[in-house]
Amino acid sequence: MSDEPPLLPEILSRLPVKTLLRCRSVSKDWRELIDSPDFVKIHLNQSKGTYKVLTFLRQHHYSIISSHSLSLNSRPTFVKVEPPFNLTGFFPRDLGSCNGLICLSWGESNQELSLWNPSTQKHKFIPTMPIHYPPHTEDNLIVDTLGYDNANDDYKVVRLLQFSASERGSFDYKILVYSLKLNVWQNVEQDFAYCFDRVCCNAPLSHSVCVHGAIHWSLIRKDVQDSNLVIVAFDLASHSFRLVPQPDYPPLYYILIDVGLLGGCLCMVGIPEHNIDYVDIWVMEKYGVKESWRKLLSISDMRYMPCVRPLVSLNNGKVVLLEVNHDEFFLYDLEKKKSKEISIRRPHTVFPFGLYTYSSYIYQESFV
Repeated sequence: MSDEPPLLPEILSRLPVKTLLRCRSVSKDWRELIDSPDFVKIHLNQSKGTYKVLTFLRQHHYSIISSHSLSLNSRPTFVKVEPPFNLTGFFPRDLGSCNGLICLSWGESNQELSLWNPSTQKHKFIPTMPIHYPPHTEDNLIVDTLGYDNANDDYKVVRLLQFSASERGSFDYKILVYSLKLNVWQNVEQDFAYCFDRVCCNAPLSHSVCVHGAIHWSLIRKDVQDSNLVIVAFDLASHSFRLVPQPDYPPLYYILIDVGLLGGCLCMVGIPEHNIDYVDIWVMEKYGVKESWRKLLSISDMRYMPCVRPLVSLNNGKVVLLEVNHDEFFLYDLEKKKSKEISIRRPHTVFPFGLYTYSSYIYQESFV
């Protein structure tokens, strides 16, 4: 390695993954350099802010899906992406993406998980964790989310299991965490005073995101009736829960809230109780600081109880790409305060008939 130019890592880190994969064939030294953990981190830092949209399409009631990347040019189109594994049986649940990795679920029970890097085509099946619910429980709910533990340089999947308790109308839970570094699952013993709103989770509204080394959900308090929904964070390093301050708004103003991620910042999507075809999107510009919440946009004349996801900022933050109800994409101009639907030519070979849904992941190119 001593014969290589000292600036070679810096130069190579600016290249796309596809080019770097070819560069690995130049020499043994280049291959060792590109594969080294230090270079992976350098390249990851260089690619931050250059996000791509990976979209899965699935016909309702069928597990056969097709994956495409969304090209945001003058005429947005789908470009087919071929994963290195059989897509049959995979379900496009939004389990999160992190530093170029995305998490997929598959199998009849939808409990088996896989990590996949679309840039390098590397993938890993996560060891199955048997799930045992207490007897005579119902309304069982599984919520999985991928995140990055900054403190331990580890990728983790947090699995929340919610099930009905012995007391009518109440819920119990289990918390499991998978560590990619250790390749093991472990139980987490923590008090959990919240639960998922079943209506919210069964509708295509509820998401979970990783921000600032923690997984975030929109939840309700188990012991407080008619209270505001809260944003709860699970710290991936300490395996502890905390509340995240919300923007100032009147009590019970939003009938539903959801969390999102935009430009590395935590977002909150709110649907007012008085107007359920209206959506507000807030951005927390400085994590953990209540005063840093800023209302990014307000959209009216949407659908009844819409699911709106902010995906990515374009044109130096002047335009936001939105996914609406898992079946449409809109570009919202923040200056003109107008939205424009993206008309995308869907691949007819994927869905010759019937309805479809989108499930989108935002990821960046990386060697992770």
